[in-house]
Amino acid sequence: MMPTDTTRNRRVAMALLLAWSGLLMIAGAPATAQPPQAWMPWQNSSKVDTLGNQWDIYNGGYINQGTNSTFRTAAVLTVNGAAFNPTQSMMSADGLDFLFSTPNINGLKVTRRIHIDVNVGAVRYVDSFENLGANQQVANIQLQYRLGRTQAQSVTTDLGGVLTGNLGLGTARGVVIFTQPAQHQRTVLLDYGSPRSKLRPTFQNNSNYQFHASFQLAVPGGKTVSIVHGVAQRSLASPPAGKELAKLFKPFAARKWTRGVEGKVRRTIVNLRGGGYGTLDLEALTQLDSLGVDRGASDILAVGEETRVQGKARCRRLAIETKYGQVEVPLERVAAIIGEQSADGRPRVFLRDGQIFFGKPTLDGLIIQLTSGLDMELSSSRLDRLVLHTSEDDGQVAPDVQALIETFHGDRIAVRESPDVAIKVTTNWGQRRVPLGDLLACTPQPETNGHRLVFADGTRLFAYMSDEVVLLRTVEFGEIEIAPNEIRSLFAAQLDVEELDKDIEPNTPFVLLAGENLLIGQIDSPEVHISAGGQSIPIPPNQIRVLRADGDVVDPQGKNRRRFEAELWDGGVIQGTLVDRRLKIRERDRVTEINVSDIVEIRVPVPTVPDSLRAQIAEHIRELGHEDFRRRETATEALSELGYLARPQLEEALGVTEDAEVRRRIEELVAELQ
Repeated sequence: MMPTDTTRNRRVAMALLLAWSGLLMIAGAPATAQPPQAWMPWQNSSKVDTLGNQWDIYNGGYINQGTNSTFRTAAVLTVNGAAFNPTQSMMSADGLDFLFSTPNINGLKVTRRIHIDVNVGAVRYVDSFENLGANQQVANIQLQYRLGRTQAQSVTTDLGGVLTGNLGLGTARGVVIFTQPAQHQRTVLLDYGSPRSKLRPTFQNNSNYQFHASFQLAVPGGKTVSIVHGVAQRSLASPPAGKELAKLFKPFAARKWTRGVEGKVRRTIVNLRGGGYGTLDLEALTQLDSLGVDRGASDILAVGEETRVQGKARCRRLAIETKYGQVEVPLERVAAIIGEQSADGRPRVFLRDGQIFFGKPTLDGLIIQLTSGLDMELSSSRLDRLVLHTSEDDGQVAPDVQALIETFHGDRIAVRESPDVAIKVTTNWGQRRVPLGDLLACTPQPETNGHRLVFADGTRLFAYMSDEVVLLRTVEFGEIEIAPNEIRSLFAAQLDVEELDKDIEPNTPFVLLAGENLLIGQIDSPEVHISAGGQSIPIPPNQIRVLRADGDVVDPQGKNRRRFEAELWDGGVIQGTLVDRRLKIRERDRVTEINVSDIVEIRVPVPTVPDSLRAQIAEHIRELGHEDFRRRETATEALSELGYLARPQLEEALGVTEDAEVRRRIEELVAELQ
């Protein structure tokens, strides 16, 4: 006779009671992750993108053939020398997305997520590696490519450097494999993520026919690390150079290149653009997930790794004695209670709004009623974990909460808006006081005992926190004193995690500095002096579009000097060493002096155009519609020579003109600047 539900529930309850006293543990098999309903088993098929390129994704995720047999194979993955042979092979119904995975290659679970971007004319790969062990593993990840018909005519980086033998890509973003048009093969572009990220591959060129890209990937125990890379096909008549190279790789640097990647996967990518500014430790936001319990509609009593019993909890009074005083909260506000029998033996309470308080809880009348109807009394000294049901209140903080601050002790405290509070920190360029409201995030950098600060305006700085005590207004404890160097992490209360990886706004001037630091601001010095050809050339900062470091040179005195290239708004380029030893950078509310040796790049996206020149540009735009063809041509040439300086007014005129001839000429001029 089959047991009834009530009998079964009573047996589970009895088993739990035995487990509670340490006499029995119930083993259960973990659930197997199932693919989304939109997936279907992989099958061989071809797709053609908007540029006319053919794409064939074979089992395992490698590309076969391509357009006119451009490839023999491409993006073949090996892990520590072992070939990737998936045990799960899925694809979307439209044939544009693929998911391949295998449970174990040398202690790593490997997953390939592939997307054919028909608009860009490229294939995006996100390869993920989950360390199944407890210790860090360094994995050699290799991507292999072979051309289909013949050798390439040239192999260069996107910066124009020739690639022969085995070389590191350094500051290059990717590789261009150019094939003569007479062979009918496409030129191949290989993209390996942001050149500003810490993780860069080495690239091996074997006779302009076979190629390998290798990553040395450090994967912490129990963690997942991912890399993003891409393959594109292009029909080119001659080897690209200069601006054409930059244009070819522009789609890979755009945000939409990874827009379709799930957020939790994208945050594991270590060679994405965000890595160039310092990756952020988001563990402080997800500690509730580390309890090993899948929350749902019921409360769950957990003992050890496997025992889980569902029910409904109630408590007459719940209080926690913390470092900052006692706090009493109703059970409705609680997401989880961790008792003294937990694995780490540190009692604590998680609130639904994200706060965490360490300390021994007082649990008067804490009872969980099992689904069988049996009541079980609980106490802190006998409790492992009680995880409460999900609720619409999860993650919801009070409107006046400005930030969640986590201390090195482990407490996470909600801080009310405090406009007068500023944290004193020390950077490589002096001390500064940072208003609490200016910060999006502050995360620890254990290898240096410092912190990475992310500001709301986009600034990112490495800094050391001071011991100068500040007074914080908290939700639960009122005013408390805390020293900044006691803070492990800080996150703005209304933070969207996507903001931490967002691109700089298009019209925002910025200064990229050594050590993955980024200042939102621009040069505040009257002139910048570049030594070129034996003379010092003064350049007004408003004429500079981009100033970037271009390696080091030895000056006549035998000293190493940083070489720079300045791109001007009028199209000119000046190369040489900076005469100035320091530059002033105007930020929103301060001026910071920067050593020129620390500058990686300064970029000003919008030119400063004098009123007199604006009037000339406006006159040239009017001339585009003149009845005299020669006048129209002269005006077009004048605007073309002005280049970026004319762009804002050209775009403004494009939005209002009704003259077809004027519109055509403006569109061509703007296209040149793209």
